[in-house]
Amino acid sequence: MGLLGFSLMLLSMLQIVASQQVTDPNEVEALNKIISHWNLGTKLNISGVDPCTQNATWAPDSANPQIACHCAGTTCHVTRLSVPPSSFSLYFLYTWWCTRFGSI
Repeated sequence: MGLLGFSLMLLSMLQIVASQQVTDPNEVEALNKIISHWNLGTKLNISGVDPCTQNATWAPDSANPQIACHCAGTTCHVTRLSVPPSSFSLYFLYTWWCTRFGSI
């Protein structure tokens, strides 16, 4: 009975691990590039954590910055990245404006 109980426990643990929802790796890579490009690493650190983790500090609607996701089956997709305007320096905004619309 001990071996059967252990086997059933191991099988149920494998089912739990196999059914965990994870974010699409391409979206995680893109999100990391955005965070790096915008220098948001101190405000939004997703290193080693799935960005669509439900209990993460950036998951609640009140979080600022916020990452929102939609999960279906075992795959999650980032649906929103909300970043406060105060996170960007004037230099960044000036550079963005100049590359988009030309010099001021």
